Amino acid sequence: MRILHSSDLHGRYKALLNGGHDFDLWLDTGDFMDNKGRKPNTAYTIDAGVERVYQSKLIRWKSLTKRFTAWLAGRPAILVPGNHDFVSFGRRLQADGCPNVHIVSPEGVDVLGLRWAGFREIPRMSDEWVGEIEQEGFEDLVQQTWSCNPDVLATHAPAHGRLDRSSLGENEGIVSLAQALEHPGGIRAHFHGHTHFSGGEVLEQGGVRSVNGAKLVREWEL
Repeated sequence: MRILHSSDLHGRYKALLNGGHDFDLWLDTGDFMDNKGRKPNTAYTIDAGVERVYQSKLIRWKSLTKRFTAWLAGRPAILVPGNHDFVSFGRRLQADGCPNVHIVSPEGVDVLGLRWAGFREIPRMSDEWVGEIEQEGFEDLVQQTWSCNPDVLATHAPAHGRLDRSSLGENEGIVSLAQALEHPGGIRAHFHGHTHFSGGEVLEQGGVRSVNGAKLVREWEL
């Protein structure tokens, strides 16, 4: 199976549409959307309402659901929203009739003979972004994810100590996810993004291939 993995494009959707990639399945692990950002009219903070309006207009103005429906040509898409995604592009694709679009959840989804599971939540940063929770809050999410016996793990944030270094050299990943990956069961691969400094890095550990796709579009065989 040829997987086209993208993550943390932050509005650079043309890297997909114009990339000329040959693939069986598109997997995006979050931060697909661009942001209005910190502006004078938001007192240089991230305003969730402003971001939702901006991202909704961007999808409409750029005809993104129509263009991606044509690009996918019926091939499956699996999406995990990121903390910058105040609007879920996957939900918009579904709402506009794009077939074979799936949103990853801890309950899992079966696509092309594999079970994909995960979640969008990230360790708390500044209480401005979507899906920020404390480390303790991941324990139930991880347990639910493992309970569905996934083949592929797809999250926005990485596991602690696995491709999660910040520009300051700090580990920013999910502690309970790292602990669970010590006993991965049938999980063969973990795709994620979020930590840009480790983007493009791959780690083979305990029979699991971890891929940090931050700011990239890459093809993988699975």
